[in-house]
Amino acid sequence: MVPAKRDGSAVISGAIQLDLGRQSLGLPALEGAQNGLPSVPNRSSAKPRPNAYFVAGQENALLAGLYETLFDTSGALPVCNPLTLVGPAGIGKSHLVQGILRRWQAEQTGTVPTGQVRAAYYSAVDFGREFQAVQNESGVIPWRRELREVGLLVIEDLDGLRDRTTIRQELCSTMDAIIQRGGQVLLTASREPVGLSNLQRDGRGTGVIDRLAGGLVLRLQPPGTEARAKFLELAAKERGLDFTPERIAKLTQQTAGFTPARLLGLLTEEDYSDAAGIEERSDAAGTSASGPTMKEILAVVCRYLGIRQRELASSSRRKSLVQARGMVVYLARRLSSLSYAEIGRSLGGRDHSTVINAMKRVEIDLPTVPALQQALEELERILQAT
Repeated sequence: MVPAKRDGSAVISGAIQLDLGRQSLGLPALEGAQNGLPSVPNRSSAKPRPNAYFVAGQENALLAGLYETLFDTSGALPVCNPLTLVGPAGIGKSHLVQGILRRWQAEQTGTVPTGQVRAAYYSAVDFGREFQAVQNESGVIPWRRELREVGLLVIEDLDGLRDRTTIRQELCSTMDAIIQRGGQVLLTASREPVGLSNLQRDGRGTGVIDRLAGGLVLRLQPPGTEARAKFLELAAKERGLDFTPERIAKLTQQTAGFTPARLLGLLTEEDYSDAAGIEERSDAAGTSASGPTMKEILAVVCRYLGIRQRELASSSRRKSLVQARGMVVYLARRLSSLSYAEIGRSLGGRDHSTVINAMKRVEIDLPTVPALQQALEELERILQAT
């Protein structure tokens, strides 16, 4: 039996299962919808997925530590405000914040005066559109009043915020008002705000960047070994797949660098609805043409680090080359469907276990080495643009 914590999460093999509320999908629309404000997207009719949890291992330990503070009803001010979650598509940002919003809404029931708006959810695009619409209709004052009284505001996909000074100013003022009243602001983006061109002006940061920097910008990392194992176990169980612990362990080893969405994709592909088929697909991942090729990854990494490709393929154990090989492995597993065997062949014929160990070392270092995080983020952007 897994020991449950009082806060509703559970510590499982070193990973923390963040409870998003199993009854949340059946909740009615947020009260904000009755006042012209947007409600949480209702995904109750979507295909089965692990909607009730987000599994966080050591790679996302800070998120796990902050999670329960988002639901504090003691009246204490939020710990990190605003909180901005960043990461690439498929890392779980939307799933996490929508689950937080539903759980927050459910737990706040009865703690807010009747008729008062409790929470609001927008994509950044819709925030800008709605603000411009109420301006044109001379309804901006009541719209502002209702929105700025919420206890929780979620703005998703800051990358899509329209590049208009008035919209950025409105977002800043809205965040300021909510935070001053003790509310929580939660946002998502594909990368750190300083790297978003739509939040820049004349090469300098705008007020939005300053506001977000005053809170916490937290990058979500791909699930590590323990988190992947628990995620696969939970997702397989929900889909009625009979996975033995040995099969879970093998899949966990084969899927290093996979995002939650990519892990889920292994379990939802119709042609691989049985455990054996999923394992075969994972083993044969290198046959896919999706993502950058190994040749492209090697060229970009070597150019970025200023080393020669033949050095990566050599037997040298120089620290800089060992680190570079680990970065190549990480990027290849994250951005392509290349198998460990194919990656090893491209790195001088290194065996399967050597490549897996290189991947594990990057996973261990990534949460605590900012320079490595920055380098991998930049390399990922370069490769995705090619």
